[in-house]
Amino acid sequence: MVIFKFTNKRIRFLIDEIGLEKTDTVKTFEQRVSKFLTEIVDLPNEFTLKSTPLKEWYILSLTESEEASLKLQEEMNSFIDFIWTITSFKSYRLIQTILDKLNTDDFYTSSILLRSLLETNCICYNTLTKLSNEVRYLNAWKDDVQWYSFYHSNIEQIINKFYRPTRREDILENIADATLSKSIVTEINEVSKIDNYVTLRDKYSVLCEIAHPNLTSNDIFGFMPESVEVTKKEKNMHFAQGTISRFYRIFPESEPHLPYQFAFFGLIIQVLDLCMNLCDESINIGRHTKTKALTVSWPQAELFDQLWESKQKEIIEYIWHAEGDYRKWEKRVFEMLGAHEQLLKNLRAIGWVS
Repeated sequence: MVIFKFTNKRIRFLIDEIGLEKTDTVKTFEQRVSKFLTEIVDLPNEFTLKSTPLKEWYILSLTESEEASLKLQEEMNSFIDFIWTITSFKSYRLIQTILDKLNTDDFYTSSILLRSLLETNCICYNTLTKLSNEVRYLNAWKDDVQWYSFYHSNIEQIINKFYRPTRREDILENIADATLSKSIVTEINEVSKIDNYVTLRDKYSVLCEIAHPNLTSNDIFGFMPESVEVTKKEKNMHFAQGTISRFYRIFPESEPHLPYQFAFFGLIIQVLDLCMNLCDESINIGRHTKTKALTVSWPQAELFDQLWESKQKEIIEYIWHAEGDYRKWEKRVFEMLGAHEQLLKNLRAIGWVS
């Protein structure tokens, strides 16, 4: 059982001064964090992504259609599980560090990390919500190759956008499955449309203000001019520490701006709570999002079974040595299988062949 409590004397002073201890607000939050971290730490320490090489799976789809379907199902579910598992791991590490930094007076670092935590959980939640919808459709069409393949392709695209997003042009040009990452603000806005998270966008904007080297960040953590002395020879500026900075560095014997300081402390508590809720919901969605296997044979398997053994060996040999875009050699395989024009037309419609 993970037990968390605020031990920073400045934070305890703030809690006592505002009277939060009497309302159980802080105690409830501390219990919430303890429960969350305990549940997350109980997740598996290791996770293995299962992925069969394309040619190996394709040959299996010719020779053992049912086994190929089950393998495809298993691998797709492992990628879905990876999404919420890796996000849980990141959330655990980030929340631990954020709270450690708060307890050691490092308010600035905790604010920066909180922004990352929020981004991480918004992307995970959006991804799993979209996957949940597509998986529902896929499972409804498990006895129809064309529609099953259509929704399976949609699911692969959603997973790739989570697994391999980037804005680096060199990666986009050289890595086959790399995708252009979506704007994080778009992700935040999508979550903010949900009833329980309508304030998320505004809170994220404040965190961005803190993170960026602009007025808010400089005001809170830097030094703002308090007065200016002008003489004939020189101009002297006298600086005072920013309000929050002063509070977290010097024990506030008589601090005149307590409500202002509490607003930023309260922001951290609120965003942490929202992120833990998002993470919990993502885990729940992920655990209940499971693809079903195709229940009918793949079209290439039916054609393959009708061929002489020598022709089957020729096709398998061709696949092993084929190079370039798989859609090109896949089209050639269907031609070798004797696929008629209507079948090729159907396969083009679902994107199987070009």
